[in-house]
Amino acid sequence: MPHHPVRPARGHVLVRGFVLLAALAASIASAAPVGADHGGIVAGRGGWTQQAKLLADVAAGNDYAGRAVALDGDTAVVGAAGADVGGNDGQGAAFVYVRSGGVWTQQARLVADDGVAGDEFGFALAISGDRIVVGARFAAIGGVAGQGAAYVFERSGTTWTQQAKLAATDGAAFDGYGNSVAIDGGTIVVGAQNATVNGNMSQGAAYVYAFDGGWHFESKLSASDGAAWVQFGRAVSVRGDSVLVGAVSAMIGANQGQGAAYVFTRDGGNWSERTRLIASDGEPWDGFGGAVALDAGQAIIGASSNGMASQGAAYVFVGSGADWSEQGKLVASDAFNGDNFGTSVALSGGVAIAGSLFSDLAGVQNAGAAYVYTRSGDAWTEQAKLVAEDASDGAEFGIGVALDGSTAVIGAEFATGADGWSGAGYAFDSSAGTCPTPLVEAFDGVTAPALPSGWSVAPVQGTNDWETVADADTAPNAAFAADPPSPSDTMLEAPAFVPQTGATLAFRQRYDLEATYDGGVLEIAIAGAPWVDFVDAGGSFVEGGYADTMIGTSAIAGRAAWTGDSGGWIDTRANYPATAIGQPVRLRWRVASDVSASREGWWIDSVSFGCSDVPQALAQVSPLQFAFSLAAGEAASDTLHVGNIGEAGSVLSFAVGESEAGCSAASDVAWLAITPSGGDVAAAASADVVVGVDASGLDAGTHAATVCLATSDASHATVAIPITLDVGSADLIFADGFETTP
Repeated sequence: MPHHPVRPARGHVLVRGFVLLAALAASIASAAPVGADHGGIVAGRGGWTQQAKLLADVAAGNDYAGRAVALDGDTAVVGAAGADVGGNDGQGAAFVYVRSGGVWTQQARLVADDGVAGDEFGFALAISGDRIVVGARFAAIGGVAGQGAAYVFERSGTTWTQQAKLAATDGAAFDGYGNSVAIDGGTIVVGAQNATVNGNMSQGAAYVYAFDGGWHFESKLSASDGAAWVQFGRAVSVRGDSVLVGAVSAMIGANQGQGAAYVFTRDGGNWSERTRLIASDGEPWDGFGGAVALDAGQAIIGASSNGMASQGAAYVFVGSGADWSEQGKLVASDAFNGDNFGTSVALSGGVAIAGSLFSDLAGVQNAGAAYVYTRSGDAWTEQAKLVAEDASDGAEFGIGVALDGSTAVIGAEFATGADGWSGAGYAFDSSAGTCPTPLVEAFDGVTAPALPSGWSVAPVQGTNDWETVADADTAPNAAFAADPPSPSDTMLEAPAFVPQTGATLAFRQRYDLEATYDGGVLEIAIAGAPWVDFVDAGGSFVEGGYADTMIGTSAIAGRAAWTGDSGGWIDTRANYPATAIGQPVRLRWRVASDVSASREGWWIDSVSFGCSDVPQALAQVSPLQFAFSLAAGEAASDTLHVGNIGEAGSVLSFAVGESEAGCSAASDVAWLAITPSGGDVAAAASADVVVGVDASGLDAGTHAATVCLATSDASHATVAIPITLDVGSADLIFADGFETTP
């Protein structure tokens, strides 16, 4: 019979419960973002602006709204597979929302015209323009219970009408047809993960339909190496004449259930399998292929059970046709056991999102999160961590994600509504460029010639200097450097900050410099990398850019620069390089002169850096447990490393305490000593804490304690570290859970 969703328990879902905690530290250390090398527990940083909570006008408990979400431009769709329609329990519905002027409103409630109880209409959905396709995985077809169907709706004006009902002509009971759907223009793909193919139960299939005035069946896709129970069709995506299908339980080599994804392309009306995508570091039961998204020349595939204790990952591939290669592996910077990162994925241009439905927040278990990544060249960088403003225990925010340009919709199937856990979608936008702490400097809070705190001067050549002067665009002060008649090269450096998505740089300037011989440039250093010209780094001037190319013998000869006479104060506005977003950045205004004539100089005022978060400390704690084995009377020690890999300027505070139940009090564990008991760690630094044990006077057997480390990292404010001491063996010492030489 149809299975009506049941709200799961609120604990972490540990797919690999048999994994020993002793290996957890090694796993977390291996789960690092592309281009990074992080270990231990780390925490993410806020990101885009939440625009709205998309909550149905008839929301009710156990609607499971947000299990699936879709987005195209200013139209979003939220599936509610558990919604009651009339007297039909769990028939399901889908809610359409439209945005105007930044405000989202509900436009329609979609239901199947022949729906019945238990259909789970809305379990999967997709949108393309004015068409929406909705999966109802348990709909009966021709008397076959639970075969599944997909419904197509079309919009005219503001009215949505059911256009077609799609079903497999060779379907069987509980095939799961409609458990995944995708649409792009005139092509629809419907997954049926439990379909029997060539006698193989649950091998799975995907059905392709094309539109030519009406929808007609075009092809049934299946894996050329298919086998029973691989669940091909768990996830599907379509872009133009290419389709990507996930087979979440595919066996790869000796790895049972590692998972795979298959690329198909269309030539005319004929579809053919082109290649199989697998993770380069895949392991058994990774869940690779449980979520897929396809964009022009790139794909992202979720593997929600990858890593120790199902931390999860997502893999990015690039290519076309039969030629694809793995470009990167995405994991959360604060990856933690049981988070299931990669349960959902979305891709739009150079931006990717992965849902992590069991992520914990400060004081909120299994609230869920979604992580945003941006691409620069071949490198992907974590840009933001999206969380609901009203995050609640067990909301599973991130079970569904959708992305289109600068807008994202994240589903949370157990978000609270007026009537219990109804579920909802959350709309985020990155185009506004707003932030809690904008960084602005007008040079007015100091007495000339002093510079504001955090600003510095770096003279390289000559004696020229930057200082504040009472000759400003906005009184009383501006920053100023003269233009001397001798060789000089000096820089005005701003404090470090972290620009967010949508941030733009703006400042007022006036210059009177010897044309083409003396001039000024803007340079940038991203994440500690060498200084480069702002434009060479990928930035662009929107207004008031460089005036001419330098000649002569100055330190910036041959470069585009501000030079000559600006004719008074002018506006300069610029877009940051894509690689600077979400990274610690420094800017410097550099002025250089050659050996001859001089002019007045260069003035800078009213610098607005755009968006910058208050510096966020990110804890890195390792190892996550200790195990010692000593003879009676012996003592030993090991080192706990507490690092801060957060933003420049942040400070991580930590202390050993009893902040939660289950933490051992130092006074109750005479055989254990922790030194020091707390401290502060600057960004990019670490502190070593000595964990000492002494078996003197202890009875033979195993002694256990749990040290709780409290940190100022809000996402994991308390890190519990189990410590065991086995008294009775004089042969070996075990530390960090691994055998070592005594």
